[in-house]
Amino acid sequence: MENILKSIAVLFLLCIALETKAQVNFSSLEEVLRYADEHEISIRSAGLQEKIYTSESRKSKMALLPSVNAQAGYNDNITLQPTLVPSDFLNPSASSGTYQEFTFGRKYVYTTGFTANWDILDFQKWFAVKTAKSQQEKGSIQRMYTRYSVYNLLANTYYSILLSEKSLEIQSQNYLIMQRIYKNAENKYKAGIISQEALNRAHIQLLQVKNNKEAVSHSLQELYNDLQSQLGIEDALNMTEELTYFGQDNDIEGSFTEHPEVVLQQAELKITSSKLQEARAAQFPSLSIGYQYNYSWATDSFMEFQNANELPQQILGLKLTVPILNGSTVHEQIRQMKISQEQQKITLEAQKLKSGKEDENLILAFNSSKEELENREEIVSLQSTNDRHTDNQYESGIISLEERLDRFQDLLNVQNDYLQSFGNYCLNYYKLYIRNLNY
Repeated sequence: MENILKSIAVLFLLCIALETKAQVNFSSLEEVLRYADEHEISIRSAGLQEKIYTSESRKSKMALLPSVNAQAGYNDNITLQPTLVPSDFLNPSASSGTYQEFTFGRKYVYTTGFTANWDILDFQKWFAVKTAKSQQEKGSIQRMYTRYSVYNLLANTYYSILLSEKSLEIQSQNYLIMQRIYKNAENKYKAGIISQEALNRAHIQLLQVKNNKEAVSHSLQELYNDLQSQLGIEDALNMTEELTYFGQDNDIEGSFTEHPEVVLQQAELKITSSKLQEARAAQFPSLSIGYQYNYSWATDSFMEFQNANELPQQILGLKLTVPILNGSTVHEQIRQMKISQEQQKITLEAQKLKSGKEDENLILAFNSSKEELENREEIVSLQSTNDRHTDNQYESGIISLEERLDRFQDLLNVQNDYLQSFGNYCLNYYKLYIRNLNY
């Protein structure tokens, strides 16, 4: 019996450990964002893309280095082609117009060597390096912008969860109050004090409060599912932070850094300008130098080098290429890149203006929502106090059921306004908070 109890205890502790392991806890938005930096698919993908751009930048720089290739070859001249040689070439007394057949060469030829080429003057390659570097910088900025976008999405879901949990707590309290009111109404109806119509109204209001509670509960579960999907988490989530009024964080309105969207557009303009320079470079001359060294062995016996003929060869060359006529394709490409550059400049200026106004509106909206929430908080506190007095009057028989239900509906309306204001405040708060982060 003792062994059975020990086994049950071990299984119980194991189940608790497994349950604990299968749950992810977050106590703040900062923890959610840190987790996203390591696991969120969009941020990870942007990080990998940044590595690709870095590799492309190194690749463009390596293209400036000389290329060196070694080679080795083997030829088996199965049939050596005869060559006709004029007879009088070897024998002056021979008849003119007659030829003799001779076979030149040896059956086996072995060759080794290497070639080296270096484009010592190639403007297109130089500007390609600049373009690749700009693309690399854009990759880093793109990752920053991705983090900014993902942070906003996660913060929206995170605070929606906290707001829904606060709403569920309020709705649960309302449901308990409404259950007590309805129970009291039932007793009065059985005693013949109130009518069937009054009892039905209380029942309707009870069902409405219950529906509100269940709707918030279902919405809360959907939000948890959304956050799991956004973070790529299969385990259950648990939010330990309690939603409170954080209007005292005055430093949240500090000076803004440049908007990530503006920084991204600046990177795009830099790439476009670099590509324009690269297109113009196609009109410039290029200069390359080449060196080739070959060494051959010719023999009539396979792998027999004792009597082989050794045939060394060296070539040094210098090549200058000057573009003269290329069908005006380069000119059209330059024209297109100029237009693209102008487009990008216009886009950048528009984005600067838009982002600046959005920042101004964000501060205005935050201050407005903060003031509204403070007022709503005071209103709901006063209305809750009034509702308690009304409930005491109803329980004492001073007021009717209809008046009690009317005053309770007033409380529900005030609570809805309060939650709406809290939602607007949270929205503006996290936008302002994320806007102030240093990416």
